Amino acid sequence: MITISVIIPVYNVEAYIEECVKSVIQYPGKDIEIILIDDGSTDRSGSICDQWQRADSRIKVIHKSNGGLSDARNAGMKIAKGTYYFFLDSDDFIMDSKDFKKIILHLRKQKPEIIILNSKKVYNGIYEKRSKFGSTEDKFVEIPILEAISAGFYHACAWNKIVRADILNEHRILFPEGRLSEDMEYCGLLLDYIDKATVYYKPVYAYRIRKESISNSVNDKHLCDIYAIISSAAGQQQPLLKKNFFSYEYAVLLANSSLSNSDLIKKILALEELLNYGVRNKVKAVNCIRKVLGIKATRIILIFFLRFKNFKKALYKYEK
Repeated sequence: MITISVIIPVYNVEAYIEECVKSVIQYPGKDIEIILIDDGSTDRSGSICDQWQRADSRIKVIHKSNGGLSDARNAGMKIAKGTYYFFLDSDDFIMDSKDFKKIILHLRKQKPEIIILNSKKVYNGIYEKRSKFGSTEDKFVEIPILEAISAGFYHACAWNKIVRADILNEHRILFPEGRLSEDMEYCGLLLDYIDKATVYYKPVYAYRIRKESISNSVNDKHLCDIYAIISSAAGQQQPLLKKNFFSYEYAVLLANSSLSNSDLIKKILALEELLNYGVRNKVKAVNCIRKVLGIKATRIILIFFLRFKNFKKALYKYEK
């Protein structure tokens, strides 16, 4: 029986895919499969995947025409046989195979619905000082999903979550195709079927910062897609849990809306009531500002805050 399917979409990452695959295959067990989806790469990524398939029987390779990240992940899910799915990005890697082994053992023994991984950013081989969750204790803690949202553990990314396969398959949860910010929609869909989350506090996931991603540029298509996702969650028919989750994403959308057209800005501002449902301290602070100064002024403050934060990122000190 395969405990975990590691699904890795691959597109023009010849400089990084070796380190990514090596970090996973160091786990010696046979209860793991690694699915590499070559999404129409135009560099050597596809041939590197084939080399790894010949070198390790646990590796499967899919070659397909370019369809984007969601399409590649969905293609991997179609052939995955693991009890759990783990969506590892091909330019990232696992920091320590011993910790990965502990995670797989925990999956087999405790059978959690989902494990959320702590992570560290890495740039040019140098790790940032602080982990995503702050704490670095080598422990697993099961908490209600609302608490995971409130603490900032459950956020809009697929790569830090190992999810039980039957939850995804029985409810036909796939990644939305043709839309940016697919991770946000995916994580929102999961909330309908998850009651508790297990958090692994020791940093195990290395999130690589690449030159092209440092600016964190967001275009109008990106913002329109995020607005569409959030606006659907803002309706009265949605459970409070989803509104709690998307309230933070709404605050982030406001901060990134400086380049939006006026019609889109009006639509975004009209969702301001979503801030009332925020359980994270950051969202509560934003909502307090909104109640005092109004949503338009709050948006401007958030835009300037984000610019200052990005400036600090450019000067950020990393350490090994």
